[in-house]
Amino acid sequence: MKLFKKEKILRTPETKRKKEKERRIKLIIFSLLFIILTAGPLYLARMDRFQIKSIQIEGTSVTREEDIEKIIASNLKGNYLWLIPKSNALLYPKKKIEETLLRQIPRLSLASASLLSPESLLVRVAEREPFALYCKRAVIDGAILPEDCYFLDKSGFIFAEAPAFSGDVYHIYTEEPSFENPLGRVYLGEKQFRNISYLIEELKLLGVHGRVFQTKEDEYHLYLPNAGDIKWKDSMDLNQIYSNLSSLLQSKDIASDPTFLDRILYIDMRFGNNKLSYVFRK
Repeated sequence: MKLFKKEKILRTPETKRKKEKERRIKLIIFSLLFIILTAGPLYLARMDRFQIKSIQIEGTSVTREEDIEKIIASNLKGNYLWLIPKSNALLYPKKKIEETLLRQIPRLSLASASLLSPESLLVRVAEREPFALYCKRAVIDGAILPEDCYFLDKSGFIFAEAPAFSGDVYHIYTEEPSFENPLGRVYLGEKQFRNISYLIEELKLLGVHGRVFQTKEDEYHLYLPNAGDIKWKDSMDLNQIYSNLSSLLQSKDIASDPTFLDRILYIDMRFGNNKLSYVFRK
């Protein structure tokens, strides 16, 4: 049973005009609010005082600052959504600038961008230090003749072309087949490269002064200054390699022969942890 009767609302022409007017007023208010909320920040984002105009570089020694500035400037060009400048101090592409610098300039190991002011950007960089050489070719016809060489750092990262005169200064790493485009590549992998580098240094304590280290299929080769070849399988334990060479060089007959390593053609340790053979040059 209905207790109350719902009154019928009469829609007169005057009521309709009033409702339409209210809708127009609300639309105008919402439009103004939208314009204020969007145009205001957009105006601030485009203000000249908030645009990066100068770039400062810190940490370069070999890398040309002009090369760094060119990459940064290219990343600050243009707009987001055709409206907001990428050079805006609050919205500039910080991460992209840092990643692009590291990718396009392999010599850099670090790139960090920060604002000095709304109009000035500071980019601090760190450069990789040469540790050794990566050469596309190193041992040719029984002689050490490095060709097409590049610098690599302590992690095995290849980062810059090396001048020809550097061949006698740094230890040489190579492989067969070699990288077609070595820049930006990592030789062996960081962990294995560090282990091999450590072994080469430790072998100097035994009087073994390796000149070239080469990877070839599943073998490692350490060439002496006279191109004598010490070779072993890449799966073998490096501590065992050191132990085997130590036992050989400290044996009575060889320890009393100071010319042994100068006369050697190869020392072969590929056939087991406790097996080796050697052959002299003819």
